[in-house]
Amino acid sequence: MLKVFLGVLFLIASSQGIVKSAQFFASTFQMSLISIGILITGAGSALPEIYFAIASAKKNATWLILGDLMGAVIIPATLVLGLVALISPFQISDPSSFLVARIFLIAAALFFYFSVRSGKRITRKEAFVLLFIYIVFLVAENLIN
Repeated sequence: MLKVFLGVLFLIASSQGIVKSAQFFASTFQMSLISIGILITGAGSALPEIYFAIASAKKNATWLILGDLMGAVIIPATLVLGLVALISPFQISDPSSFLVARIFLIAAALFFYFSVRSGKRITRKEAFVLLFIYIVFLVAENLIN
């Protein structure tokens, strides 16, 4: 129980540190908090998924990769967002600031769907297209916000 308690305390402290750091970087680099959240915080939270996917790929455990990635998308979009709204309901005053992210999310999801459906695999060529979509997203997000 002590380890769990200490783990939760560490999680709370590190979360506060991430929020403070995001605010600091947003003001220092004169970027919007949305951009910091999408680009830096989002990339940082994806690092465990990247490591897990690479380790699973080396063991040829593709279902683990897909399950982890689907969970990594669905849990924050439903469970996390729902819990936050229960604790403190919020309003999105300008949904247009998420337009670029929504467009790229839909494009990546559609590309993934058709790639898996056509050959039931993602080839190196398709992997490069997914990476290209991400790079174009980063550039567009930085230019617009």
